[in-house]
Amino acid sequence: FNTTLVWHQQYNLMTALSKAGITPGSNSVSVDSITSAVTATYGGGATVQCTGGQLVSIEMCLDTNFSPMPCPSSGMQSTCTDSTVTFPSAN
Repeated sequence: FNTTLVWHQQYNLMTALSKAGITPGSNSVSVDSITSAVTATYGGGATVQCTGGQLVSIEMCLDTNFSPMPCPSSGMQSTCTDSTVTFPSAN
C-alpha cells in the first residue's frame, strides 16, 4: 500500500493534466490531449478509460522497474468510444 502512495506522489496525473490546462469540470477534452499530457510530463504512455462519454480513469504504463514506458499495443486499451470526453468534477 505504501508503495502505491509513493507512485501516486511520483506520478501525479492531476499535475500532468493541470500543466496541459485540463481541469475537472471540463466538458470537452480530447482523449489524445489527456494521453499527450501524461507523456509530456512523465514519458511513457497512458490509456484513458471512459464510461458514457465521461473520463473514469487514466492508466500509466510502467515497466518492471516501475518506470514509465510506451504502452504495448497488445496491452491496455482505451475504453473511450468518442474522441472527446467530459472530465467531471469531484463533487
